[in-house]
Amino acid sequence: MANMIQYATQTSQFTFESKSLTEVDAAIFAQAAYFDYSYLNRHHFQRFGELTDTNVQSRVTERNWFPPKSHSLVMAMSHAARYRDVAWQRYVQRTRQDTQEQFAAITFALGNQTYVVSFRGTTNSLVGWKEDFNMTFLQTVPAQISAASYLQEQMTQFPGQYYLVGHSKGGNLAVYALQQLPIALQANVQHVYSFDGPGSLPQQPLLEARITKLVPQTAIIGMLMTTQNNFGVVHSDASMFYQHDLFSWQVVGQAFERLPQTDWLSQYTQRMLTAWLATLQPDVRANILNNFYDILKVGNATTVAEVNKGLPRNLPRYLQKLRSSDPLIRQQTRAATLDMLNALRQSIRAPKNDKNRK
Repeated sequence: MANMIQYATQTSQFTFESKSLTEVDAAIFAQAAYFDYSYLNRHHFQRFGELTDTNVQSRVTERNWFPPKSHSLVMAMSHAARYRDVAWQRYVQRTRQDTQEQFAAITFALGNQTYVVSFRGTTNSLVGWKEDFNMTFLQTVPAQISAASYLQEQMTQFPGQYYLVGHSKGGNLAVYALQQLPIALQANVQHVYSFDGPGSLPQQPLLEARITKLVPQTAIIGMLMTTQNNFGVVHSDASMFYQHDLFSWQVVGQAFERLPQTDWLSQYTQRMLTAWLATLQPDVRANILNNFYDILKVGNATTVAEVNKGLPRNLPRYLQKLRSSDPLIRQQTRAATLDMLNALRQSIRAPKNDKNRK
C-alpha cells in the first residue's frame, strides 16, 4: 500500500495541466505548509525544483513533526514534474504570546492562475496548543481572523481559481476562511480540504458541498468540537494518536483508501467530548484552561517538548502554583473532572453504530 510520498513519485510525470489536483495532492500541500519557508526565502529559493540539495531538504524539515518523512517528501517533490515548477508566495508566520496566536500560511502557484492556499496546523509551540483549546470557549481565535484576512488579500491581489487546504488546526482555518469570504470571492474557491481538522462544517449546503473533511479511522483531533458526521474516513497504518500523521494515510490510485466509518474508540471519543463540553459553560472552560496554561508557564517552557523535558524539575513549582490558584477555579476543575468521568460512563452505554455521510 502506498502513502503520499509514493504517490508523489508515481504521479511525477503528470503536470497539473495534464492531471488536475487530487485530494492526495491537497494533503501534500497541507503537509508542505510545515516546511521552513523563512529559511528558503532568505536563501532565495522560489520553487520546489530548486530544492534538490539534501542538506537544504534536511534544513527545511528539521522542525517538522516527522523530519525523515518530510525530508523524503521534499526530495520527491523536487524531482517530480508535477511539483518541481510549483512556486510559493506570501509566506506569513507569527507566534504571539500576548494574543495567544500561532498562525502560518503560504500560497502555492500551480500555473494558469490556479493556486493552493495552505494553512499550517499546530506546531510544537505551547501558545499554539493553548490557542487550539481556546476554540472550546471563544467564538473565534486570532489565527482564524488572520486566516480570513490572509485569504481575502491573496485572492484580491492574485485573481484566479483557488483550493484551500490544511492539516489539523490548519483544516479548521481553511474552512473558517472560506466562510468569511465575500460571496463574489467564494465563487472562485474550487474546493476546501480539511485533513483531521477539528470543528464541524458549516450548515450551508452551497459551501458544505465544496468541503471535504477527512479523518483516520481512530480520529481524535478531528473529533474535537465535531457534532456532525459529515466527514470521510481514511485508512491509516498507524495506531491511536499517530494516525494524525498524514504520512500514515494509505493511498489507492488517486485518492486515500476509504473506510465505511470511524472505529469504536473514535466514536466513543466524539460522544464523550460532546457530552462533557455540554456540561461546561464557556466561562468555566476558560477559567480551567487559562489556569492550566498559567501553571505550565511557571516552568518558563515555550514548547510542549520543553514541558515534557522539564517536568521532573518543575513539578514542585506546578503543584505550588496549583495550590495557590483561585479556590473557585479549583472547585470548577474538580467538578469538571467529575463531569468528565460521568461522560465517560454514559458514552460507554451509548450505541456504537455511527455512520458517516461522506
